Amino acid sequence: MNTTDLTPRKMDSSTPPVTPVAKDNFSASGSMCSCSTDDGYQFLQQSALTPPRTPKGRDHMSLDFRRAPTKGSEASSMSTSTSGFVFIGSSGISSGLSSYPSDTSNTGQDRADNWAHPTPFAPKGTFSVLNNARPFGNGAWSIVSPGLFTRTSPENTEPEIIAVKKPEQKKGIPILTSEAAILSYLSTPEPTRGIIPFYGFDKATTSLLLPAYPLTLESFVKASHKFINSEQNISLSTLRCPVVKMRQWLFLAKKLCEGFVALKEKQVVHGDVKWGNVLLREYTLSQVEKKIWGNNDGEKLYEPLIVDFSSSHVEPAEPKPISALTVAFCAPELLEAWLAPVEAAAPVPSFSSDLYSMALTLLTAAIGSDPYSVRTATDARKGMWVKCGDPVGFVRSGDERGLRVRKGEVVDTCLAECFGRTKQGRTTVETVLERVEGWIELWCVEGKGDDRWGC
Repeated sequence: MNTTDLTPRKMDSSTPPVTPVAKDNFSASGSMCSCSTDDGYQFLQQSALTPPRTPKGRDHMSLDFRRAPTKGSEASSMSTSTSGFVFIGSSGISSGLSSYPSDTSNTGQDRADNWAHPTPFAPKGTFSVLNNARPFGNGAWSIVSPGLFTRTSPENTEPEIIAVKKPEQKKGIPILTSEAAILSYLSTPEPTRGIIPFYGFDKATTSLLLPAYPLTLESFVKASHKFINSEQNISLSTLRCPVVKMRQWLFLAKKLCEGFVALKEKQVVHGDVKWGNVLLREYTLSQVEKKIWGNNDGEKLYEPLIVDFSSSHVEPAEPKPISALTVAFCAPELLEAWLAPVEAAAPVPSFSSDLYSMALTLLTAAIGSDPYSVRTATDARKGMWVKCGDPVGFVRSGDERGLRVRKGEVVDTCLAECFGRTKQGRTTVETVLERVEGWIELWCVEGKGDDRWGC
């Protein structure tokens, strides 16, 4: 079988792009999908591209769909967005507070040292919910509100603005309790790299306490795309580069891959990877890193943090089927199981489906939008490409976004073999990380800002 040459190569103006040989009809090389829509898989007739309930204050398209719970199924997909984040001034802190004392006796038994008997650990401090402030976001079962957290440590007594995630209905209680157990496991004995820090779980109110970061990958990508479109003269080089620019995209890809490698080492399957479940925080480079990425004097670098583990499970424990998913980002095998009769088994995420969704998230950071968001495509055509698991092929077949994923260039080769209709034949997140690091090394050698680094 022919294989794809994914080795980063030195580029010059006289060398045409190397076109990878497609591994199969569903590879990331963008070959035409040959699936038919005549098998009853009518994508948007069964799963519309609008949410059943649009959360207030969220400026993005949510694709969360609930499924009737099956026996033993409690996990769910949550859309936690901080796009509506508002810094609260001191004048607004005193009003609208619901205060809850938290258990501060955080002993070793409070931590999930052994996943066979996980126990969410309690926060080391007290917290208050800012009831009158606008929520950061909400999902299928939960709402995320701003709050204040005061640690018990004597050296840090100033209250910190946090995000308080709590259930909107009783069905969300076991879901958030399970998420708290996984976050406790990932935070013990020390936080897992690339994962949102966890402050603890308040059992009395079923609340998860998390840091409040104001920026999601989704809002950052959309803002970057909007800025590019506002420019009067857009060069071909600009159209070939990721909308977040090459430096940020390579940094994002490296850090996100490292996060999912760490999750895999912990045997945690996320289950609902998407750009809305990746928060960004400003990253401070070390002296060694500055030799690679340069100084932050010009443009800031943002580090991705993976959030929302409400659809997650730990291998090899028996996974719980998810009860909601995000259509535009889920792997085809999950969507196919989701659209099966209710009597059939609910879809169960895997490391392979996480890889698919992670790669699609990186693709959105390159092209500036959800791959299937173009208005010119019919619902049946979108459904065909979604079922085939070929988002790169769809992007190339539609509009100028395909210039950002040219064959043989950075984005294409990094994400090759991450997609496909089934998990058979997909690569691994470790391999993707190696590819990204190879391109970073070449990017440093070739001068970083050269126009030839359009992808």
